[in-house]
Amino acid sequence: MSIFFYALFAVLESSNAQPISPSIIIAQQSTNSTTSTTSTGKTHPTGDRGDCPILVAGVPQLTALTAKNGQTATLSQSPVFRFYTPYAKGNYQFRLSKSRKSNTLIYSQNIARTDQAGIFTVSLPVIDEIKPRVNYFWELEYFCSNKPNPDSRIVNGWVYQDRLTPEQMLELNNATTTSDRIIFYQKYGIWLELLDEIAKSLPQNQSLWQQVLTNEGLGSIINQPIFKPQSLVKP
Repeated sequence: MSIFFYALFAVLESSNAQPISPSIIIAQQSTNSTTSTTSTGKTHPTGDRGDCPILVAGVPQLTALTAKNGQTATLSQSPVFRFYTPYAKGNYQFRLSKSRKSNTLIYSQNIARTDQAGIFTVSLPVIDEIKPRVNYFWELEYFCSNKPNPDSRIVNGWVYQDRLTPEQMLELNNATTTSDRIIFYQKYGIWLELLDEIAKSLPQNQSLWQQVLTNEGLGSIINQPIFKPQSLVKP
């Protein structure tokens, strides 16, 4: 059992958060048409260009919230993604497909944002095409000029629906509090549900939220505001 697990348990022991129904979060690290690759294998934008707004030095780029190891497992056919955006408003498109090179989309969603920079969600409906233990490719595109162009900002990654063993299902069913579920998801490395459970328990678990993001290399966005889902733009 990792040192982080003991630290997580210690933080939860001091929390008074109430039980919350579990949900899902999926994400991956950011990429761009102009990129550099770090030693961890993650890809980061190297700068703004073209029609995209120029960011002030030190402001994080468009980022998807994900575990450092890239294990983007979920237990749901209707996942909820979270992203940090440095842009106050604009249009986005979320896409899900069977592979990076596939021309056939399983699902797409247009999103219009009108509030400030921060962390927002992309909620998907139940998608029957999502099958257990199969990797699916997703991407979120920010349209710098409100339409697709070569300078658009894109984050992307892979997601798969995992399955619990009967013993794990029983353990999860017996996890009746927020703290119990957070410990369960961390124990089995289910990062997506772990982060979503913590996010829904804020502000009670603010220190835990900051600790988890920092441990996964997302420390630059730990104090960003979190917004509720917005209305969709019709395709």
